[in-house]
Amino acid sequence: MNNITAMPEDTNGLYRSPYTIESAINNLLKLYNLNKFNECVKVSEKIIKESPKEAIAYSILGLSLFNIGLKIKAIESFEKGINEIPDNAELHNNLATLHQQLNNFSTAEDLSRLAISLDPHRSEYHFTLGLSLNANGRFKEAISSFKTSFKKDSDNSEALLQLGNIYKDNKNFTKALETYRKFQKYFPSKAEGFFSEATLHIRNQRFRLGWKLYEKALH
Repeated sequence: MNNITAMPEDTNGLYRSPYTIESAINNLLKLYNLNKFNECVKVSEKIIKESPKEAIAYSILGLSLFNIGLKIKAIESFEKGINEIPDNAELHNNLATLHQQLNNFSTAEDLSRLAISLDPHRSEYHFTLGLSLNANGRFKEAISSFKTSFKKDSDNSEALLQLGNIYKDNKNFTKALETYRKFQKYFPSKAEGFFSEATLHIRNQRFRLGWKLYEKALH
């Protein structure tokens, strides 16, 4: 276990000596889950200074900076992490999602492809790519990405839902209906599948069936 320079104890009791990178990262994750983004910035910067190969510190730093409105610095922190750890797929994917928030979908697409080239087995990387492809109007490629994403992780409900939505938006209602019903089969406790099918029926003036499913989605 690598030691990190001891930090003074703060009011949260997070920084106690002796201090390790592992405990620092655990505390960083707790802070992030509590939405304490300003504190996350301080802790992650400290971790990076002491151990510049910790990818999670760059990710949380970038996401925290973005959440407090420092978008350029957020991008810079991810780029610094990628420069330090160029073979880390997670950093590429997280930076891609950040660029999507800024509507930089072409850049996000390139970053997602890099993430997939580094680790082709992660469902979320194909999902992130699908979002960019869809935003760039390349629907067939987006459909393929979302299918791959769901194939690699059948718990990824968002991939299946996005797939159905692309079919619906492109007026392939038969495929959309098939996908929404597949969603209902895999995720019967999630309302989105019933709601999505309901809107599809209402859009096509099958009001009785649509409103019945809409009521089911509400309950």
